[in-house]
Amino acid sequence: TTYPDVAFGWMNDSVKLGYQLARVCLSPEGRERVWLAGFHHPGDTVSAACVQELVVAAEAQTGVRPRRRPELVQQRLDTQRQSIARTRRLLNQQQIKLARLHQTQLTLHSKVYHAEQVRKGPISRPKAALLKQQMKGWQKRLPRLETQLVNSQQVLSKHQRQLLEQETALTALLAWRAKLKTDNRTNPNPPPYLEARMDAGFATGANLTWLLEMGYCLNTKAPNGQTATALRARLPRPHRWVKVGDNAEMIGWGEYELHGCPYPLTAALERFKIGREYKYATLIHYRDDGLCPTLPVWFQHYNQRQTIEAGNKEMKGTFFVQHLMSRSLAGIRLQVLFTGLAANAVRWCVPWLKNCAAETTPKLNRTLNSPKHLVRVAANSAALVQQTTCGTTLQFAPESSLPGVTLFLKGVPAFQPALAFHQPYIIASG
Repeated sequence: TTYPDVAFGWMNDSVKLGYQLARVCLSPEGRERVWLAGFHHPGDTVSAACVQELVVAAEAQTGVRPRRRPELVQQRLDTQRQSIARTRRLLNQQQIKLARLHQTQLTLHSKVYHAEQVRKGPISRPKAALLKQQMKGWQKRLPRLETQLVNSQQVLSKHQRQLLEQETALTALLAWRAKLKTDNRTNPNPPPYLEARMDAGFATGANLTWLLEMGYCLNTKAPNGQTATALRARLPRPHRWVKVGDNAEMIGWGEYELHGCPYPLTAALERFKIGREYKYATLIHYRDDGLCPTLPVWFQHYNQRQTIEAGNKEMKGTFFVQHLMSRSLAGIRLQVLFTGLAANAVRWCVPWLKNCAAETTPKLNRTLNSPKHLVRVAANSAALVQQTTCGTTLQFAPESSLPGVTLFLKGVPAFQPALAFHQPYIIASG
């Protein structure tokens, strides 16, 4: 309760008070994952709200971004202009209707007033009876007319608000298209393919639209299980499932329009068996180069994102990112940055350490292949550091976790300075 901006949310399969941590990861083809930015949010934050900040932070950190797609925004602009034209037409029709109702009301009031004046003067009995009958009809009609006026005014106000919202949205779309064009002018050599791979929690229609217009290709799942239900109901008969994994099969669907996203996507239906029942999901893909992977390749590539899930667990179990060491927002932010750096550095160092080993042993190999063992065991083992003519040597003690292992630290200027805690520090200021 003393941490800033905490909130109750669904964490670790229960409702808890705390934060949600959103992270973005770079996965170069055939290489290790690289953690980029991370952000803490109140515990009630959902995944979909974090997409844009993560992508923008990743682009800023890597200096790499795809070619934007302002031509897609043009489609939305055309649709928006058509909607504005329709709303203006309805607005004009309602204004004409309201003016006609006002005129009818004025005419009825005038007739009633005129009839009352006539009845006050000398008038024959038949004419008086006729006027009385007419006045009853006019007066009976006036309350209904008042209701029609109120309803018409409400409809008119609704059209006016809708038109204002649509014109505001049009202005925002024009500014958005201009920004994308500017991004392209300042990015003359974009990479040919950048993919946004994410789970279903991020894949709202608005997020998919934004990512497509930002130039990314998509690899995700439909956010709603009803999509899979709808596709299953429309499957042709007979149909053939393609085996894509040990317990997974897929059927390609082709173009599909997901709710909230105006652009056609490529969809495929996936099923896997749990016990005696099949579970279904819908995979979503988008590429603008016309290349669509085969179903097995698509399935395997999407599920390679499990390396990110493994990284999340590693971040918690090895580097304790969720054990906050500060109640300051700046301190929490620093902890996220340093845990990401540590996770990256450990993986970057493994190939180098393998090359530094004078002789490999099965235990050393197991340790180097386990970041947890490297951080929790090897980094806390007793060893002798020596400066030799060949560089820095690290020799683990016989009673350590790696007895007999010697590392020749080459390729970097590694040096352990003496930790002279007994000597006072001198701070010079100018």
